[in-house]
Amino acid sequence: MSLHREVSPHDRRLANTDMQMLLPFDLLLVIRDGDPDARALYDRHYSARHYRDGRKPKRLIGPGQYLLLTTTDRKALIAFRRSNRQIAGRTGIYLSVFRNESSLKASTLLTAACMMAWDRWPGQEIFTFVNPQKVKSPLPGYCFLRAGFREKGKTQRGLLIFVAQAQSTR
Repeated sequence: MSLHREVSPHDRRLANTDMQMLLPFDLLLVIRDGDPDARALYDRHYSARHYRDGRKPKRLIGPGQYLLLTTTDRKALIAFRRSNRQIAGRTGIYLSVFRNESSLKASTLLTAACMMAWDRWPGQEIFTFVNPQKVKSPLPGYCFLRAGFREKGKTQRGLLIFVAQAQSTR
C-alpha cells in the first residue's frame, strides 16, 4: 500500500486558492531614504523643513549612516542618524524624526525601533529633542518616557532633551 497519492487538478486548485502562505511579521520595516511614503509622513512632522523657494527634496535624512523605519501600513516613521559631531552637546544616535499616525502605541514603536538601532550600533546612546510648543500632548515627550528614555534638560532653544541608554528599554 502506497502512502502517496496523486493530487487531482481539483485539489491543486484548492491548494492554490484556499491556503495562504504565512510571512514573517515585523512591527517595523527598514526603508531607504527617498521613499515617497516616508517623505509624505515627514512633511507632516512639525520639524519638517519647508523651503521658501518651493523645493521638495526626495531625501529627508542627509548624508551619513542612518536607519529609516516605517510600519507595514506606512503610517509611522522613525529616523535615526549616527552622529559623530555634537548636536546640542550630544553625540551618538540621533533620533531625528518620530511620527506616528498608526493605531499602535507610540512607546511600543519607539521601543522596537531603539532595539533595531542598538542592533545596528551597539551600546550607543540614543537622543532626541521635543519642542513642547509644537506637540499637542499636555505632557511633551511622554511616549519617549514610556519607551525608557529619560529627560535630560533643555537645549538653548528650549527643546526638551530625551536620552535612552541601551539597557533602559531591554
